[in-house]
Amino acid sequence: MSISSEKPKPIRVAIYTRKSVADDERKEFGSIEAQRKACEAFILSRAGLGWTAIEKHYDDYGFSGKDLNRDAFKSLVADCEAGLVDHVCCYRLDRLSRSPRDFADMNDKFTSLGIGYTSVTESFIDASTPMGRMMIQVILGFAQCERETSQERVKHYFSEARSLGRFLGGPTPYGYRSEKCKLYADPETAPFVERIFNAYIEKNGSTKKTAAQLNAEGIPRKNGQPWNPRAVVTVVRCPRYAGLARNGNGELIKGDQEPLIDRDLWERAQRIVRMTLTGKPGKQPTLESSLMSGILKCGHCGGTMGYRFCSHKNHNRDTGENRPGRKRYAYFDCVVDKKRAISTCPVRTVSYDYFVGLLEQQLEKALAASLDLTRHAASKAELDLHGILAALGSQGTLFPGLDPVGRRALIRALVHDVRVFETSIDITLDLAGLGVDAADVPLPGADETDDGNLVVRVPVRFSHVSGRKKIATTDAPMCDSQNGSSILKAIARGMAWLKMLDEGKVGSIHELAAAVGLERKYVRYTLRLAFLSPRIIRAVMAGQEPEGLSLARLRTITTPIWSEQERLLGI
Repeated sequence: MSISSEKPKPIRVAIYTRKSVADDERKEFGSIEAQRKACEAFILSRAGLGWTAIEKHYDDYGFSGKDLNRDAFKSLVADCEAGLVDHVCCYRLDRLSRSPRDFADMNDKFTSLGIGYTSVTESFIDASTPMGRMMIQVILGFAQCERETSQERVKHYFSEARSLGRFLGGPTPYGYRSEKCKLYADPETAPFVERIFNAYIEKNGSTKKTAAQLNAEGIPRKNGQPWNPRAVVTVVRCPRYAGLARNGNGELIKGDQEPLIDRDLWERAQRIVRMTLTGKPGKQPTLESSLMSGILKCGHCGGTMGYRFCSHKNHNRDTGENRPGRKRYAYFDCVVDKKRAISTCPVRTVSYDYFVGLLEQQLEKALAASLDLTRHAASKAELDLHGILAALGSQGTLFPGLDPVGRRALIRALVHDVRVFETSIDITLDLAGLGVDAADVPLPGADETDDGNLVVRVPVRFSHVSGRKKIATTDAPMCDSQNGSSILKAIARGMAWLKMLDEGKVGSIHELAAAVGLERKYVRYTLRLAFLSPRIIRAVMAGQEPEGLSLARLRTITTPIWSEQERLLGI
């Protein structure tokens, strides 16, 4: 019978020592040296197992064992991660850590690296033996129990503290200073709190106007930054200023801080907050509001453009009367600029109808230019390809002919993102997502991006018409005058009414007037505009109508002969 002469695999052992109290040089040397000699002797006793001590010293002088934030220990962990250490040896386990939580973290770290550790004076702590690993699991169990007990204790404390209205830390409210989790009035900022609430009420809840007013009055903030809408909201919604606080259930209770304003002033501000800052609970996004969600961005500010709408009285500009119901106007606004006290964005807002109309026009051009793009887009949007191809044959009918769900699906399938600039709108087609090669979409002036998409840059110009920002491509005519806009609207209304008569939806002018809720005389005059010369309509659209041209003058023209109409108007 022969005995194997194979040598065991070498195990590189790092010796870690720690001394918590700095003493004179001689005594300090003795303590650290005693730990090292004991560890060296232990390693030598296991030389037959391949153990060899690493020459590098990992000695922490004057460090407590309450945490792992120690220079030599960090160096030890770094060498373990670099593969320079196979095992760690210490004199006692508390030299590595006195905290059960830190010990658990350290054990997880060493286990993940495949590194064991041994305590010289505590033989049961040896990660290289089954008994040692069992004892480690026992210690970890105590550590877990300690963690959970601490969590319950902290949770109970916070619950009790909230029920007493105490300040539990975090950002200190404006106008206060905190000392040992208690709020006291800050002599530098507390006098301005009442003015902030009054300014918010004076501006009818407009946080943007309030911020501008506070900046104009020179009211300081703690961080020295100018006021903005978000900072105003943070102040006016905080109940601490009225001597209140919120408990764990969100209910208002008496706080333990000094009130800085009257309860009545705070309640007045909250009534405005509820009307202006909070939406309806459970409100779901509509197809209209989510159409461009996440893909429409401001090219100047870099942020998204959000969907908004407002409503006004349904006022008839031509007759001066108010119709039943309210008229709704939808638009996109720059979210980044909305947070500023003073607007600096050159785009700011864009009319929903004008923008979506221009976008759909450009997407139709892209689809008409590439059958491959159309096929993939129809597949992704789950739409009928033949129906889309038939609609593309009659320009401008594709998107109006789709139901709202299909319209949104097709736009989201085609568009990667859209960026609005002061002079252009950049539409990035999602060719990569559709699996279409940019070379197969021959669009003039389009640029391919690094990720395989295609950017269509549409030069535009903006103009405010009847309070809305109208968009037009630079090669399209735009009526900039309010008068010209009213004339075009009246012409369009007359053509729509004429179509109702032609299709038999109404049998006479009398029935038409009853259907639209207007006087027969007004309806009859408006219908005349449907028979105007195309040359006159083009002149109005281009803003080249004769000086002094008005709706009243157009309605006096009774002749249906176009050349005679042009002569009467001097065109």
